Formats: sequence, structure tokens, C-alpha cells
Amino acid sequence: MQRDQLHDIVRRLDRMTDAQIAALTLPREGLKITTPLLIADRFEGATKLPPGPPNGLHARADGTYELTRVAIVRVQPDEYRLLAKKMLKRATAHSLAIGAACGFAVAVGAIVAMQLTRNAPDTASPALSAPCLVSSTTESSVICRLGQQAVSVAVGAFFPDGQYRLDAVDSLRHSFTATRIIDRQTLLFQADPRSLPNQPGVKPQ
Repeated sequence: MQRDQLHDIVRRLDRMTDAQIAALTLPREGLKITTPLLIADRFEGATKLPPGPPNGLHARADGTYELTRVAIVRVQPDEYRLLAKKMLKRATAHSLAIGAACGFAVAVGAIVAMQLTRNAPDTASPALSAPCLVSSTTESSVICRLGQQAVSVAVGAFFPDGQYRLDAVDSLRHSFTATRIIDRQTLLFQADPRSLPNQPGVKPQ
């Protein structure tokens, strides 16, 4: 049988109803079945039926039987089965390829992000600097200069820039502690011995 004829038969069967297909399968002189006319154990699904004729046979009034139920199973040629199998394999391979590509892209992106983060300059802790040019310290305050003007900052008060609050003063060691407002970090400032006594200044510790 040629390929085109096989395809025509399959298409013709797809357009036919079950009754038409059954009529093609039954012989013209009728279907003769040799079967016991009385079956003791009959079931319809999980329901047990009383003894009677086999399922699909109906007893007529004249004592004969007729076939009332026919099971039709359509079997496609192996060519279509193999074609469907090939399509499933192709779709599976395509899905796996997409998944692998996405996973590779995510892995590369994560590695690049880690390298950039590792090589980025550390900007979390800003450089320390004195709140102003400190000229001297007393027991309870710090004298600092803003240009030609001297400003006294008492313990608990803010320095002129508003970014530091004076916490404590050690006039003997020429040092003081201050809290940086932006991150609540306590910093220790001590006078640079090289700047005493001519040009007093402070350096962070």
C-alpha cells in the first residue's frame, strides 16, 4: 500500500462515526459469536450484576440475541506514533536547552556581581575628620576655630557643622570624644603633639 493511500484511509476513518466504522467491520451475512448465553458472574464496572447474557448481548422475545454494544479501538500506524515521539523528544530537548541557558546566564551574572562588589571601593565608612579646628580644651568644653572666630562647644552640645555632638573632654591629654550623628558612632579625637602649642589641631583615633 502506497504512502498516499494510507494517509487517505486514515483521514477517511477520522471523519467517520463509530457506527459507520462498525458497519465496515461487520460481515454482510451478520456476525456469528459462539459464547455461553448465561454468565453467572457479571460486572458493570465495580457493580456485580445478576446472572444473564454476556455484556453487549440482548435477549429477544423469540429467544435469539442481538449485539447492542460494540467496542471500537482506533489504532494509528507506527509512523504517527514515531512522529509524536520525535516531537516530544524535540520539545524536551528545547526546554532543557532553554533551562540550561537561563541557569548559565544567572550563574555568570552572579559571579560578575560578586566580582564587582568585591572590587568596589569600601564607601560604607566615610573618612574621619575633625568637626572643626580645635585650638584648646577645658574640663567641660572644646574651643575650636572657624576662620578667625573662636567657638566654645560644651559637653552635650553640637559642633558648628551639626554633624558631631561633644560627649566628654580630657583636657590633660588634649582629647575628646564625639558622636557622629549620621551613624551614631562614637569617635575619639586627640591633639597632634606636633601641632602643640603653636598650631593646635586634632587627629582621629
